[in-house]
Amino acid sequence: MSSNKTHSDRMLIAFGFALCCVAYLAHSLTQDRAELRALFDDKYQAWVEYTETHDRLSSQAGINGALYDIIGLGPPVIPYIIEKIEQNAYGLDFQLGHAVERITNKFFAIDDFPGGKPRDAHAKARMYVEWWRVRRRQTPELFEGYCAEWKSLENAGKEGEAQERLIMIKRLGIGILPQLMAKIEAGEQEFISIASWLTTTRGPTVLSPAAPDPSKVRIREDATISECLAWWAVNKEEWTFPPVEVREPGAESASGRAPAESETDDAQ
Repeated sequence: MSSNKTHSDRMLIAFGFALCCVAYLAHSLTQDRAELRALFDDKYQAWVEYTETHDRLSSQAGINGALYDIIGLGPPVIPYIIEKIEQNAYGLDFQLGHAVERITNKFFAIDDFPGGKPRDAHAKARMYVEWWRVRRRQTPELFEGYCAEWKSLENAGKEGEAQERLIMIKRLGIGILPQLMAKIEAGEQEFISIASWLTTTRGPTVLSPAAPDPSKVRIREDATISECLAWWAVNKEEWTFPPVEVREPGAESASGRAPAESETDDAQ
């Protein structure tokens, strides 16, 4: 009887300890998110103030060092950026689409833009919102399809077409990292160069926006499989997107309206 009671007491203590751990972790996560949101809000306000003071009338208004301070916060602030673009309270919030592009390395093809006008920053910002809210759920399927086509074309000796598929894979952005790392873990070393490209922050020069920042190269092109996996083990949480929110058909976005038809056409 005493033995059973002792066992029960131990089970209760273990259960209570587990509950305390869960509560502590939940509190820490909430606190971390609150701190990140506060930091983002500070950086955002600094960007608004700098833009208003220095380059409000410039053709590149909003694309400045203060914007790159926001970009430096990395993937965890993407939901906050999307929210700002939707609300458009400032008026130049569409320029935050540039920040989404630089953080995610998600790029659209010319044909994805309404009217084939890739220089339309307003359209690009709307496309990033639609991609984030809806279209990115297609990413895993697109990735697997492009990979199969890429390898098939390479095996057939069709290098030009294979390179086109490789570009299409890269355009999917960092959302493919979980699948990419799974392939690397399975021994497919050819994906390491893609992981390197995706995890390298581009910028911050306006004149050469695609130039990699040497200090932001997370995975080298010549990294080993173990080095890639070691980086992923440490950074997985920060670089993995949250699931796409399920919204009712016709539901309004944070901006108070449903996306227009032109915003949802094939922006993958």
